[in-house]
Amino acid sequence: MAIRQDIRWRIRAGVTVLLLLGGVWGWLGMDQGPTYQGRGMAYWFNDPQWMQGPAVEAFRSFGSNAVPFLVAEARRLDSVPAEAYRQHWRNFPVWLRWRLPLPKLANARRDHALTLLAILGSEARSGVPDLIAVCAETYRQRHRLPAGQPLDWPGLFTNTPVVAATSEKAGGLGSVITNRAGVVMVAAGLNTPADHLWQLELSALAKIGGDDPGLLAVLLVGLREAPGRTQGVIAKELRNCPTSAAAVRAGAPLLLAALHDPQPEIRVAAASQLLVLQRGGAGWVDLVARSWAYLPGAEASAGAASPGKGIPVLKRLLADIEETEVEKEKYQELGQTLLESLRSLGPGKVGVATPEPGK
Repeated sequence: MAIRQDIRWRIRAGVTVLLLLGGVWGWLGMDQGPTYQGRGMAYWFNDPQWMQGPAVEAFRSFGSNAVPFLVAEARRLDSVPAEAYRQHWRNFPVWLRWRLPLPKLANARRDHALTLLAILGSEARSGVPDLIAVCAETYRQRHRLPAGQPLDWPGLFTNTPVVAATSEKAGGLGSVITNRAGVVMVAAGLNTPADHLWQLELSALAKIGGDDPGLLAVLLVGLREAPGRTQGVIAKELRNCPTSAAAVRAGAPLLLAALHDPQPEIRVAAASQLLVLQRGGAGWVDLVARSWAYLPGAEASAGAASPGKGIPVLKRLLADIEETEVEKEKYQELGQTLLESLRSLGPGKVGVATPEPGK
């Protein structure tokens, strides 16, 4: 019995030493690159007070140099060594714990990385293709799809499946993610870690923007699936997403189809993005006339390309922005553009009150 205990003690001691060496090596190795106040990215990323301290300013100073590091963290999964490090970290001497990264579950680190990418905004555009790949993996997880299965984002927008049911409850996620993330999930009405990460990924993409041709398709799928209050948040971010004309042209078929969506949040978000391509009111008549071509079969054939067919769509959009919490500047620009488009069809075509940008 004594021999067995001695063997167990030796194994435990050996594992601890290896973890110590690995932790120190990782800490030293990860802190290469740009610094802020003499400290590198890994130090500031692992700062437990990062939201209240200078860590955010540190990553702003790193700018685009931080994107590869943050994208790698956004893709991180829990591993056996990481779990062992978490288990043993509390047994390390205090002086060493102060010098080693605070152990975090992978989802907490991903939460942190996605938040920082959103803060970097346009400086993180080099990471958009990787973030779309991250969104794809989270989407597969939420829908119980095989890992690596190709996704047709435009097709997913027009044929969005129902999210698979889960037995996990928001109140019992303490063993899955950190308490801070758990509180956010409960407040947002989300039920699984994948739901929470999905929202953060979409938020980061919307704040970064850019000209990636797949950007708007991913955001529209996310908006279509978003529950209740979360949909309002994502819709606002999509309305203000700093996209380029190239990205909007690539997403135009989906945006035009979205003008007919049953959800007003989606209709207004799509119209807001289309302003990038067409700011003149008269041009919107043509846009709406073309929109039926991007609807499924029977709906496409039912909508003739006659300008008059677009009047109800334009009027409904005007009503939508009256009822939706749209930002004042966007509200005014979109409202005036829609009014101009109706007036261009001739007298008596408006038939609605002129929006007052007083929201």
